[in-house]
Amino acid sequence: MLKTYIVTYDLSDEGGDYGPFYQTMQGVESYARPLNSVWMVRSRVPIADLARALSARLQPDDRLLVVECDGHAAWRALTPANVQWLDKVFASAKPGDRRSNLRVA
Repeated sequence: MLKTYIVTYDLSDEGGDYGPFYQTMQGVESYARPLNSVWMVRSRVPIADLARALSARLQPDDRLLVVECDGHAAWRALTPANVQWLDKVFASAKPGDRRSNLRVA
């Protein structure tokens, strides 16, 4: 089953080689990058496995947070592509799910 995760991070080495980290992020079923260090990903991989795979590609002083998304979102000033991705992901809710796309003015 596809799940939606928010992945955010602080990178300690601005000049470091984070190519493998970004390749892992882009290897999921679907993703959007609404902010510089925030990704929203759709994956069948369990949250702990995703966090381990990403963590293995970071520097020792980097920080990582992976959170399963419950289907509610609010945003302001995102790119049209990111808004489209959010609309698509949250529109896939089953009937009866209480999901909302809240745009903050």
